[in-house]
Amino acid sequence: MRMVRDVTRLCNLVTVTLVLSTACAGIGQKPGGGGGGGGAGGGSIDARADGTQPTDASATEPIGRDADAPRCGNGKIDPMLGEACDDGNTRPGDGCTADCQIERDFDCPTPGKPCVYLVKCGDGVLGGIEQCDPPAVGAGCSATCKLEPGYVCDVPPAVPRPAQPATCHRTVCGDGKKEGTEACDDGNTVDGDGCSGSCTLEPDCSSGTCASACGDAVKLAPEACDDGNTIDGDGCSHDCIPETGFTCTDAPGSPPAQLNLRVVYRDVISFPIGGSTRHPDFEIFISS
Repeated sequence: MRMVRDVTRLCNLVTVTLVLSTACAGIGQKPGGGGGGGGAGGGSIDARADGTQPTDASATEPIGRDADAPRCGNGKIDPMLGEACDDGNTRPGDGCTADCQIERDFDCPTPGKPCVYLVKCGDGVLGGIEQCDPPAVGAGCSATCKLEPGYVCDVPPAVPRPAQPATCHRTVCGDGKKEGTEACDDGNTVDGDGCSGSCTLEPDCSSGTCASACGDAVKLAPEACDDGNTIDGDGCSHDCIPETGFTCTDAPGSPPAQLNLRVVYRDVISFPIGGSTRHPDFEIFISS
């Protein structure tokens, strides 16, 4: 019976891994695009750290400048309201918050104008949602300063060296060290034990109803998103809630190429011989 329960649990695990995962992107960016960190850094952009232009209807609304009605969003800094910026709207995530405060990694030098994203991929300084810098394409750090799958990169030196690509090395799933894009590493490459053979978190189906941990790339209630990690700043927060300035889209998962399952074989005594003790899982039936 135990083998049947284990097989059922693993079947549930395989099934639930095929449900929806999540891809997040800045408003106006197609899910799966090269957002994240700095391709548009250093220029004037309206709304997103990934350099894309917002496409929602509110983004095209004219900027109101009613001098007789001090308020956040009128394109003028009103000291009496404690405003530190005013880019002419009340959309958060574009550098100036809904209550007109400057957001991290932005500068808002001109009232009524878009704020400037200060993080620039390739300058040798790690900032914003960058995971590495400068890029080392194909060797660990992508052109958008994101870690490439299977790599981890060193922190840039204190003195920036933009011309020197990031120093990266491959991660090893199963070595007991959680590095790079690994969501977990329990020291083995066995599937079905909570950390998969590819070092991703697995749903817990031991009770019959599968429960999903945030960061396992499987979106189950009460999660509102799950992009496969617990990193803030990439659209889906560490507690699987969509972040300001991003939209998250569900995407169907694909089955893994293989499953590496642990199998336990037991050699038990079913019929006592020579004074041995019969295993309690076996019953003896005597017929006349």
